[in-house]
Amino acid sequence: MFTALNLKRKLVKVFRAGELHLKYRNGTNTQYIYPKIHSAKVFERYTQYVFTVPMGLAPSDVLKKKWLFENAFGLNTELVQDNKRFVLTIHNQGLPTKLEYDYMQYEEKLTQYALPVLCGANLYGEIVAFDMVEYPHCLIAGQTGSGKSVFIRSVLATLLQSCSPDKLHIFASDLKRSEFHFLRNIEHVKTLTFTKEGTENLLIEIENEMTKRGDLLNEYGAMHIDHLPEDIRPPYILICIDEVVLLKDEKESMRILEIISSIGRSLGCFLILAMQRPDSKLLEGALKNNLSVRMGFRAADASNAKIIGTPGSNKITMEQRGRFILALNEIQEIQAPYLSDTEAKKLLKPFILDKPKVAVLDDTEPAWVSAPIKQEESIFGLLEGDSDESER
Repeated sequence: MFTALNLKRKLVKVFRAGELHLKYRNGTNTQYIYPKIHSAKVFERYTQYVFTVPMGLAPSDVLKKKWLFENAFGLNTELVQDNKRFVLTIHNQGLPTKLEYDYMQYEEKLTQYALPVLCGANLYGEIVAFDMVEYPHCLIAGQTGSGKSVFIRSVLATLLQSCSPDKLHIFASDLKRSEFHFLRNIEHVKTLTFTKEGTENLLIEIENEMTKRGDLLNEYGAMHIDHLPEDIRPPYILICIDEVVLLKDEKESMRILEIISSIGRSLGCFLILAMQRPDSKLLEGALKNNLSVRMGFRAADASNAKIIGTPGSNKITMEQRGRFILALNEIQEIQAPYLSDTEAKKLLKPFILDKPKVAVLDDTEPAWVSAPIKQEESIFGLLEGDSDESER
């Protein structure tokens, strides 16, 4: 039977083994001062300790020896620091090796968010999601085969099912030319491109739209598009670029991405940027600082994990596909839901247009992507008096 005293004794053994204490000599006597354990409790799915380090003992020394806690309590151990206070959580079981995507299971939780991003399950067995309106720009990085592309598919599929085509417009760039085929002819998707040139044209259109939205906010004295009158409120815009690292030498594209990351939130413009390998040249300056959410799938080493901003993602193994480190307010490990390309197409079938009306910004697009819009026709139309409804 577990008692608080027994639990505390086990933790003190770790402190002793790691020399996480202060030592005072008084003549022939030696006195040890260990971190103070405030609580030790057993819950259904985990055991949790709360302790603080004494003055004179550096909190960083505790973090450096996290491996001692893992040796004593198992790998499903979390250690979270808040100044001198630590919360040590030992989970009874790890994350599932596979989490099947089930929108109906998540729907109730997602309805509380205006623009819901479904992450997956954490070690507590809880479904983790957040609102892009509050946390507007995401970086997703991970090696080939780590589950990153499947995750992006589930994120976009969830947004498409959660938001009406009048509420959310998606502008997608698939520079790998292999991941976004499930988005073709979807009503929400206003632009689908596969080239650097098409991506630059897309971003120029976004910048023009942002200028119009900024003028609208100024006219009404509003701080966010959500505060505008409902009858003139434009939809959210999501720009999703896969393998964004290929744009690192495209100065105009990078300039606009930085602008979107800096002022896009109030204008209802949000970024999801994905790459296989982190690039220190790309992830610097304003763009890096403004990517408020980081999702690190398996990284090659600690240096790459640091560039992404997800310490520990280098410890994810080849077998843990779909596992990633989420940096959002705090660092936590997440198992992403699995959604196959075939299943995604089935789920999104109700949103396919009979007469596709998606802007194609490439000169050499395959015919199946969609029929291009007329040259004089705006891909936004929101602030120019155009009506999508009349052409559906």
